[in-house]
Amino acid sequence: MERFRWRQFFLLDDFFTSLIFFAQFAEIAWQFCLTLFLSACTHYQSLILVSTYGLSLGLAVCFGGSKIGRFIDQTDRLYAARVFIWSGNLSVVAATAFSFILLSQSDELGPTEQINQDESLENSSWLKRRFNGVPLNW
Repeated sequence: MERFRWRQFFLLDDFFTSLIFFAQFAEIAWQFCLTLFLSACTHYQSLILVSTYGLSLGLAVCFGGSKIGRFIDQTDRLYAARVFIWSGNLSVVAATAFSFILLSQSDELGPTEQINQDESLENSSWLKRRFNGVPLNW
């Protein structure tokens, strides 16, 4: 009888380990696709959107991590899990909607505004040099 319980425990342990694996795989796939999408928005000429996303994600973790941990510790765990699952799902829906809007209007935006050929990069402003190749008309 004791041997059977241990076998069930190890089967459940393998099941939950596989669930964590698939959840992490989905997260990494989302990050990779988002990086490709943000670089495609700049016609693969600038990484400013990708780096801005990475910076904002890191800052959100640094500044919001302790408050989220305090919220989890002070409230019921089931309630906190429901709040975070709902907020995560709503964020995915919002990101999908904004991506659809951006992709559906990308043909209407026209070509990207490049720095004039007669104007050199050294004489242009710092901000204009950083946004070289980024569509500025939207």
